[in-house]
Amino acid sequence: MKKLHLLALTLALTAACSGSADPKALTKSGFSKLGTNDFAGAQADLQGAIDAMPEKSGAAFHEAKMGLLEAMAHTDSARARTEFDAYVAMAGSSVTTDDIARFGSTLMDAGDPMAAVEVVHAGLVANPGDAKLTTVKDMLVAKSKNNAELASSLSGLGYL
Repeated sequence: MKKLHLLALTLALTAACSGSADPKALTKSGFSKLGTNDFAGAQADLQGAIDAMPEKSGAAFHEAKMGLLEAMAHTDSARARTEFDAYVAMAGSSVTTDDIARFGSTLMDAGDPMAAVEVVHAGLVANPGDAKLTTVKDMLVAKSKNNAELASSLSGLGYL
């Protein structure tokens, strides 16, 4: 009988201590790590937040997803770009021009200006003259002075 009570107590304590992940706390922690350039840590926390969310939509999901993509841009820009495109296709108008500009800028800062050009160009095609996207495009144009491949890409799109 003692063994049964001990087993029941152990199971109860395990259940109480394990709890479920708090998406809000994980999102906050992920953005904090993003702010200190701990991109792998941010990615882990933000993915954990997304996984813990019962619904994969809404403002909290969007915030965590965009943060995850930002962190991922620094660890695996090709994957980040692929996931960004998939998210835009799924989320539609939930992804704003501000989001597109921020992601393009992040790709540029993460050392992948060619991916940034693709993102910003797609954003400008869909939203001609958008001020934030134009600002990021202008930053890419300035960077192209030291990058022949980037200059060629921008020139081919009519930006130079």
